[in-house]
This record gives sequence, structure tokens and C-alpha cells, in this order.
Amino acid sequence: MTEALTQTLQPHRPTVAPPLAVTGAFATVPPGRFVVEGELARGAYGRVMRAQDRELHRTVALKELLPEAGHARARFEREAMLAARLQHPSIIPVYGTGCWDSGTPFIAMKLVTGASLQARLDAVEDSGERLALVPIVIAVAEAIAYAHAERIVHRDLKPANILVGEFGEVVVIDWGLAVALDGSRPNAAAEGTPAYLAPEQARGAPPEERADVFALGAILYHVLAGHPPVPARSLAEAAQVMPHPIPDAVPAELRAIANRAMARTPDARYPSARELAADLARFRDGQLVSAHDYSAWALLRRFVRRHRAVVAVATVLLAALAMVAVVSIQRIRRANDNAQDSAALARAEADRATGALTATRAEEAARRTAEQQRAATEAERAKAVSQVASDQSTIQQSREQLIVRNRELQQALRAAESASASANAHAAAERTANAQLADALARERAHVKALEDEKKSLATELP
Repeated sequence: MTEALTQTLQPHRPTVAPPLAVTGAFATVPPGRFVVEGELARGAYGRVMRAQDRELHRTVALKELLPEAGHARARFEREAMLAARLQHPSIIPVYGTGCWDSGTPFIAMKLVTGASLQARLDAVEDSGERLALVPIVIAVAEAIAYAHAERIVHRDLKPANILVGEFGEVVVIDWGLAVALDGSRPNAAAEGTPAYLAPEQARGAPPEERADVFALGAILYHVLAGHPPVPARSLAEAAQVMPHPIPDAVPAELRAIANRAMARTPDARYPSARELAADLARFRDGQLVSAHDYSAWALLRRFVRRHRAVVAVATVLLAALAMVAVVSIQRIRRANDNAQDSAALARAEADRATGALTATRAEEAARRTAEQQRAATEAERAKAVSQVASDQSTIQQSREQLIVRNRELQQALRAAESASASANAHAAAERTANAQLADALARERAHVKALEDEKKSLATELP
């Protein structure tokens, strides 16, 4: 988680030098009263140190205003006064106040050894391990409900301002932005940690309890989802950015509680941190939470889980009644079965008699049918014999006709062969005659040519 998402933002004020002498609640302590052993943490305006209280012989935490943050002196004193009014196991107790010889004020508080909720969240990744941190949110909500009953609002709730001790104690720290609601509503500047800030507080609206309710819902969201609800890095973004949806793997009741606590308008949120803490406690104890709408099946399952003994007894009684009912039903069924068996025997005898009569009638009908079929078969056989004789006569006639026709075809074939031979001989004679004629024509042409040649010769010889 980056520092920009968890750092408390405040309006800038010019640095002024602290006064040289302090009286009243922040009186100068005697030298050597506290022995500082080391610095534990440091913020924009102060630092927290581990120290030994030599007067009361105990280890304490000293929150000291930084020299360059003199402009925050009034806020520092108000933090001490308001925190000192709150006596609750989950609110850091103030042992006293004082000033060093330099005039730097400090607050002596209980030293809680452990880690912040922010560190615990950064160390886990599994959703089941994060769900185990929900009781811490319940303890914080109960502490803030007590503070609201004392008319004090924190205004800077976030995982970094929640300490978890080594023995499971939960302590809300850093009441620097807290205001008292005694009398008229106080005015306060728009300040706080953007990622956990109610929209109206980011806009500078007058302080009220439901701004803390929103911050508690944002812390619960961080525990459920593993990251802050909005990635806001400025007060303007905190006033406008909508939270991301909580993963569906988270129980629906916890999602409903966180969503109601982080409603955009104060009127839609839990009216008080007490009611938010009560709803979370009901979830922890397996009871119905007011922020969630349950189905009938879900209500039945929760009733069974909450009243296991009653449900078990009722189940045993129902099982006993069911056994009695089963025995009675079995007896009734046996009597009914006996009556049905007797009726079945009677019906079987009647059925056998009816069957015998039906069989006799069927045999008679079958005999008549067989005789009719036999007569019809004989008639068909006689008809077939007659048809076969007729077919044989027809076949014989056809065979004789075929023989005659075959003879005629053979004669015609021989005649055709004789005609073909005669035609061939005639054609041969015709070819011979044609050849002789062609030879005679050739001789005639030769003779004619010879005569013409002789004529030409004679014509030449004549004067």
C-alpha cells in the first residue's frame, strides 16, 4: 500500500515557533522523569518514542510534537484532552502530558507492542486470513461507538491508526483530527485520509458520527477485499470516486454491511457505529444481519445451524413417528396383500375355466378352417393339373411349328446361297466382258490414231 493512500491530508498552515514556557496540563516535567529509549514512528507533525517513566517505573509511549510543526500545537493539545476523556479498552489511554525544557509538548500514553492493522493486512494475501481480522473491526467499531456516546468523533480512522497488540488487544490511536460535538456543531476543515474518507467530510461538511461510520465501512472493505475501497490520493477524489465492488467470494452478509456503512449519503448508512458493531457481532455469532436480504432457503439453513439441538430432537421424533407409520403401513399392506392373493386365486380359477372354453371354441374354429383350406387346396391342385396339361399341349404344338419353320428357313437359306452363287458368277462374267470391251476399245483407238497419222502423212506428201 503506498503512502499516498494512507497519509492524512490537512490544509497547509505556516510554521510558527513554539512558546518558550508551557503551563497547565502541559507543564514542564522535572529532568530525568522520562528516559527516551528510541523512536518508534514518525508522522507529519509528531513522532512516537519508547521511554521509561522513572517516577512510576513503567514503559510508556511518548508522542512528541515536532519542532517544525508549531502551528499544530492547538491540535496536539486538543488530541490529548479528547483522548484523555475516553476510557475504553480499545482506545489508547493517556497517562499524562508535559513539556521538555525546550518547550516541546508531549503526551505520555500506553505503549502497545504489536503491529498496526495496516501491517497485518500487508502481510496476508489469502482471503480466509483476512476474514480472520473481522473481529478487529468489530472491536474498533465498539470503541468508536463508545467515543460517539461521549460526543467525540475520530475523523481519521484507517488501518494504520489501529494497533493490534501481541496478546490480541485492539487499540485505536491518533486522535489528532478528533473533534467534540458538545454544544453547537463545530466547524472543521476538509482533512483526513482520502482512501477512507466520507465524501461529505472530504467536501468540508460539519463533523458528525456517520463520517466515522463510513470510515469503519472502508476499513471493513479493506479487510474483505485486500485493498482500500477507492484509490483516492486527494480530498477532491475522495469526494467523487465511487468504491469498487467487493469480490463475490466474500460472504454476502459482510458485503451488505460494508456497502451500507459506505453509502454515499449519510442517511443511507447505519445511524451509528453502535448499530454497525451490532450487525458485525450478529454476523460473527451466526445471527441475521439487518443490512442483508435473506432468501427463504437461506433463513431455513441458518435456523438449522442455530437450533441444531432442537432440530436434532425434532428429527428423532419424526424418525420415531415415521417408524411407527412404516410398521402400521406394512401391516395394512400385508392384510391387503392377503386379500389380493385370495382374489387373485379366484380370478385365476375363473380365468382357467374361461381359457379352457375359449380353447375348445378355438380348436373347433381351427378345425373348420382347416377343412375349408383343405377343400380349397384340392380345387387349386385340380385346376393346376388341368392348366399343366393344357400348357403341355400348347408346348407340343409350338415345338412342331418350330420344326416346320426351321425347315422353311433352311430351304430359304439354301435358295439364297444358290442365288448368291449365281449372282457372283454373273458378276464375274460381267467383269470379264467389261475387260474385253475395254481391250477392244483400246485397240480401236489405236487403229484410229494410226489412220489419222497416216492421213496426216499423206496430206504432207501431196502437193
